[in-house]
Amino acid sequence: MSFSGIIFDIDGTLYAMTPQVRFHSLLHTIPRSKNFFKYLELRHLQQGKDFGTKENLVSELNKILVSAGVAEDYEKNVFYPAFTKSLSINKNRPQLIEFVKYCKSLGVKTAALSDYGIIDERLEALGYDKNLFDVRVSSEDFGAFKPTSRIFKEISEMLGLKPQQILMVGDRYDTDGEGAKSVGMPFFKISGKSNAKFDIELKTLYSFFQNSLPILVKRLPHNQDLPLPQRMTIFSAGADIHAANELPIIIEPNQRLLVPTGLVFEIPIGYEVQIRPRSGLALKHGITILNAPGTIDSDYRGEVGILLVNLSNEPFLINRGERIAQAVVAKVVSGNFIENKDELSQTHRGSGGFGHTGK
Repeated sequence: MSFSGIIFDIDGTLYAMTPQVRFHSLLHTIPRSKNFFKYLELRHLQQGKDFGTKENLVSELNKILVSAGVAEDYEKNVFYPAFTKSLSINKNRPQLIEFVKYCKSLGVKTAALSDYGIIDERLEALGYDKNLFDVRVSSEDFGAFKPTSRIFKEISEMLGLKPQQILMVGDRYDTDGEGAKSVGMPFFKISGKSNAKFDIELKTLYSFFQNSLPILVKRLPHNQDLPLPQRMTIFSAGADIHAANELPIIIEPNQRLLVPTGLVFEIPIGYEVQIRPRSGLALKHGITILNAPGTIDSDYRGEVGILLVNLSNEPFLINRGERIAQAVVAKVVSGNFIENKDELSQTHRGSGGFGHTGK
């Protein structure tokens, strides 16, 4: 994988929301514990709402709490202090601290996100150095609650990345997952209420970055508004490449055409980028790569061009920005070809070539 950023949902991700966490939170609200569950329910009912600004959100939330008989100061003076004390007792995923440090060591930008406030205090209660995260925000800061897409878009901008370059890690599909999906951000679900599968999930997270290889990309003027190559799922081998033609292109039946991408790659020595067809285009329209797989060598510094061919009986239209191929990074083993004037070793197959095994 080649994610340049990662966003951690705090609650249910940086710690498991076990019954012990809730119990200790409730315990520390005594003697004002009677409104504990009412407060949580009222907040939950705000899921997905967009109030526009933080001021509007706080004002409306306070009105909702007061009208339900929950004191306006309950969140600040009762719930958050109790919540923070509970987290300091239940640091049940310390391994994630090392993972965040590992991400930082790779130059990956990190963010911590929660629907609740006092982010810094809660991170420190969990044993994190808050500075491990380049961005630390509550959805409240944006005047909205997850899965409002604006939250994820604005965090991407704060990290200086596009959503497609960031992995969202959270415990809920309906908030973290839906919000990430709405802006094209990959999502990885982690168990929120138990650590039973956590070790396996953590190994998977490591694998996303251990198998990562940075490919430096230069955009040419005709690519500035297009996405960088991106995988459409977190386990995809290939990253989709977009056409950078200024005007629509028509490929006639049996015609081949070099389509511009506006991209220049700097590939580390010892690797290549293979250009492969997109299966959907091949199956539905007969559009494929003529020299598949095409190879981009590590010393090539020109524009990447995609050599398409139309094997169908119908003309095919390519609009600007369409996904036309996929790029797969592969290791290269350099072979040294040495002349041997003696006989080569014998095999049972010998010189049997094309079709020698039958139809």
